[in-house]
Amino acid sequence: MSMKYFGIVFLSMIFFSFASCQNHPAKTPLDFSISIGSHSGLTGLSAITIISLDSCIDEERKVDSILTRHKWKVTETELGSLYQSLLELDAFDIKSLAYHGRSYDEGNTSVYFMINKKSYRILSSANNRIIKKDEKKYQEMLKLINDFVITTRK
Repeated sequence: MSMKYFGIVFLSMIFFSFASCQNHPAKTPLDFSISIGSHSGLTGLSAITIISLDSCIDEERKVDSILTRHKWKVTETELGSLYQSLLELDAFDIKSLAYHGRSYDEGNTSVYFMINKKSYRILSSANNRIIKKDEKKYQEMLKLINDFVITTRK
């Protein structure tokens, strides 16, 4: 392999690795929000959590009835602290890949982040699995958000 060819390949790799990285703002965007939906499959149980500066909701459901519902508000400082923790974890860039298997009763969890009018989605299910290198980061992200809900929900 010639040095010229090697140089082109090397520069291309560097360019594409930087191009694939997301550049998220250091300061918490005004529209920052999180929406998490979990569905347990055929049992009909589901949960939804929405976190934003305007309001927060944490709800558990069974089919068409609401089992529990909590509403509360968070401060800009509290939401900013969560945003910074997620940013440091690199949580907004967790990836999942489609898996073409067949599943009849496995639930799923969808996480949506809104950052500067752009939505980022992370889906974990039987047919969309978190990539191996992001599995630990994904679990840490869910724990961070769950701990935030527990501590801020008054």
